[in-house]
Amino acid sequence: MLADLPLSELRRYSPEVAEPADFDEFWAGQLAAARADSAEPSFLPVDGPVRHAAVYDVTFAGYAGDPIKAWLLDPHRAVPDAAVIVEFVGYGGGRGHPFDWLRWSAAGHPHLVMDTRGQGGGWLGADTPDLGDSGAPSTPGFLTRGIMEPRGHYYTRLFVDAARAVDAARMWPAGAGRPVVTAGASQGGGLAIAAAHLAGGIAAAMPDVPFLAHPQRALEITDSLPYYELAEYCRVH
Repeated sequence: MLADLPLSELRRYSPEVAEPADFDEFWAGQLAAARADSAEPSFLPVDGPVRHAAVYDVTFAGYAGDPIKAWLLDPHRAVPDAAVIVEFVGYGGGRGHPFDWLRWSAAGHPHLVMDTRGQGGGWLGADTPDLGDSGAPSTPGFLTRGIMEPRGHYYTRLFVDAARAVDAARMWPAGAGRPVVTAGASQGGGLAIAAAHLAGGIAAAMPDVPFLAHPQRALEITDSLPYYELAEYCRVH
């Protein structure tokens, strides 16, 4: 069993983070560059076994204008003014099949599930390649891909994709004026936090056990994957 700090300490845990001087400028620039792409998201109706909601195969422009896939489930009996839930997937998974994502639409919320570029080989399939991968040496996995340069790092691309997923939800015609809530577990929880900050104007964020919340501490208390990818990279390089 792996135990961290006592619950009372975890509730007030707020580590000091060595934030680079150009942190805000960097992310504002990355997001502005992505939003400069004029491509409108597409929402193509999909027929399938889901009967309580209309299903759309979504494509939107993510980092560097790369096409990112998503599912959108729009319940036939949506709660009036219900928030649009934008959900992100855990490490190694992709958007899978629409039938994998029924909870929020069954509760009356329009629900957009972002595919995860380059992932999908772990537990749910995916349909989005990582077109921005330079092929630089890395450990197996995703944490160290492009890690030597912030603009080339895998999670720079993925965080921008997440913010653009929120933009896509807001550009969905039936979503106009609805509040947006970000959600996800593990890697998806980390993306929910990142998207909420980068996209702005979010009604709420619902991260569950968020991944990458404090990688330095994670490396200090566990050698389990996927954090071990970072240690292995440093060991080899």
